[in-house]
Amino acid sequence: MHALFTTLRLAHTRLPNRLVLGALPSGLAVADGGFTNQLELYYELRAQGGVGLVVLEPLYVLPPRDDITNHIGLYYDQQMAGLARCIRGIRAYGATVLVMLDQPLWLAHATDAELAAIGEAFLAAAQRAGAAGADGVMFSAADGGPFEQLISPLQNQRSAPYGGSVGGRLKLLLDLVAALRRNSQLVVGVRLNVEEFTPGGIDLKESRAMASLLTVAGANLFEVCAKKPQGALVAQFPGWQVPLAEGIKSVVDVPVMVGGLLDNPLLADSVIRERSADLIAVSERVHREPDWPQHARAMLDAQRASIDGESR
Repeated sequence: MHALFTTLRLAHTRLPNRLVLGALPSGLAVADGGFTNQLELYYELRAQGGVGLVVLEPLYVLPPRDDITNHIGLYYDQQMAGLARCIRGIRAYGATVLVMLDQPLWLAHATDAELAAIGEAFLAAAQRAGAAGADGVMFSAADGGPFEQLISPLQNQRSAPYGGSVGGRLKLLLDLVAALRRNSQLVVGVRLNVEEFTPGGIDLKESRAMASLLTVAGANLFEVCAKKPQGALVAQFPGWQVPLAEGIKSVVDVPVMVGGLLDNPLLADSVIRERSADLIAVSERVHREPDWPQHARAMLDAQRASIDGESR
């Protein structure tokens, strides 16, 4: 059995393989925030193609200020029906479904009370996701939304309670994760920016401390990523984020996901086989080619057959 196509226990669920469609925008969102037939079909086709885990593109937790912004939302109970239909379509092909919750909310002048209210909005949206049938949710601390703004010492100049120490910068997310784990059985994942490649910014040492704190709070999945600043001399080659995933995996006892140009099946399989990570995000490749997982399995089968033939 190829490592890439072995099963994996993720909290209360079992994934059929290690391939993930991460929360990459489909380009099919509309201004009213609902699930269209085209969007539901998009996800169904990619589940049919063979990924074991689907993370839906970010759903907003609050109505956008600009009512013409294309988005998917989960800020009203009425939006649960469309999400439920989408989840059923994905589940029909055996994939597990997580809902990414994130939104471009700018916090520079937000008060502590406003931050707490944002946390409540995320919690309410997560509960709606669970009620709609999702296996769990993910929160992004990597894509410019509120959680990344708070965890980054380059962006967060606040004092306590939502600034200063690592625990302060993580407080909103820690409180949210803990509240969900107290009140539900949902998988709770975090997409974590583990390296800012800038003096004074997040580095792997601090990220390991963050991951440990989040695991204690109840997080049971991490997606490791890093954002190269414009002009930074950081080489991006196939597998460039794998050492970062290894760093996080060494301090947590929950599955770790990694992407970063890992759409070569042989390389992806080796990452799992060597236990450098537990899940491989191949979002951009599957976005373009929904049935790519089947081609990946065929390539691995061909390699295995070639090796067996040479050994006879």
